[in-house]
Amino acid sequence: MDVLLFILSFVIILLGCEFFTNAVEWLGKRYNLSEGAVGSVLAAVGTAMPETLIPLIAIIFVGGQAGEDIGVGAILGAPFMLATLAMFVCGLALFLFAKRRGTRTLHINGKLIRRDLRFFLLCYSLAVVAAFMPPDMQAIRWIIGFVLIPIYIYYTYVTVKKREGACETGDLKCLHFQNYADRLRGNRPENGNPDEVSILDFAREIVALTGSRSKVICVPKPKNFEDDPKLRKPDITKARALLGWEPQVPRREGLTRTLEYFRKKVGA
Repeated sequence: MDVLLFILSFVIILLGCEFFTNAVEWLGKRYNLSEGAVGSVLAAVGTAMPETLIPLIAIIFVGGQAGEDIGVGAILGAPFMLATLAMFVCGLALFLFAKRRGTRTLHINGKLIRRDLRFFLLCYSLAVVAAFMPPDMQAIRWIIGFVLIPIYIYYTYVTVKKREGACETGDLKCLHFQNYADRLRGNRPENGNPDEVSILDFAREIVALTGSRSKVICVPKPKNFEDDPKLRKPDITKARALLGWEPQVPRREGLTRTLEYFRKKVGA
């Protein structure tokens, strides 16, 4: 039973991570924030919430030496695990999912990472010093604790202000919650390229791009295909209003990319 509960909890955590990451990405896009601000501030606040609540609960509700030990352990242990085990997991994922990603290279902003690590090492070192101070130096521990607050405020200001790492929207997934809400209401926004094009012109464009000798033949539409569109022009008004989404890649460029992908895939 405990094993099943553990597996179920793990699955719930993974689903929660997917929804949280998706929501944070769209929040960053909505307020035109950089990738650095989204990852280092918005995402970090959400992922650090459990480690923040555990010490508070332990110190306030458990109390005593046991509660203080749990709180200090959570405060010091979580960043240490993220700086060691989490980086190992990221590296391992590069190899496990290399085929899906098409590369084993992890693209990072070196300048941003170095700046974040400098802030982390400074603050973490201060926290370690405060944790191992003797009880008779309680006042200094409080001073160190309060000093960490303006340091984090300054870090947040620098991260948002410098706008390092422009946020790319090309690979952004649709907002999950908006998708499900629209499905329930039967009000799902359409997506696609709003440029009007007939199916015949679309087919001819594909033939021209592929260099094929195939001929486009027009035949009477079968009775069970009455709903097939003669023109393809989705109305993306709702997608623009609700999701802030619109196509970033022109149709012809998208077709060219698709063609190149399948050429590489089949080795043609």
